[in-house]
Amino acid sequence: MQLQTETYNLSSDTSQVVFTFFSIGRKGIITKVVVYEHINENNFNLAFGDYNSVTQTIDDLSVSNNGDLSKVLATVIKTMDMFFIKHPNATIFLKGSTSTRTKLYQRIITNNAKEVEKKYKIMGIELENETNYLPIDFLKNYVQFCIKRI
Repeated sequence: MQLQTETYNLSSDTSQVVFTFFSIGRKGIITKVVVYEHINENNFNLAFGDYNSVTQTIDDLSVSNNGDLSKVLATVIKTMDMFFIKHPNATIFLKGSTSTRTKLYQRIITNNAKEVEKKYKIMGIELENETNYLPIDFLKNYVQFCIKRI
């Protein structure tokens, strides 16, 4: 999947760690939220999903099927660019809420490798119980990613 350049309009908090946008597609308007959760020091976890207004939480298991996946993912990447402007020394950790989503993230990184490598250093972990991140080899599968701005 090649990412498109068109993205949704974003709103953000002043610290550039919480982003909100609206997915507009065949199932209507769905509020999406991206949160960069502080882990420690300069480390952040990227959390992403549909906003549940009843529980006021992010549903990272929801499958919207709104017909705009490329635009949604391009918007999430745009939040990463904005996040790194405010937090240039940060490290983002990324793992899908399911193995299918992790594979989707890897496919996006792989298919857009030339563009990705211009801006980011991406490392990965191949097995669940490993802790040592290695530079990604686009021919291998990973269970988690670590992203830094170059």
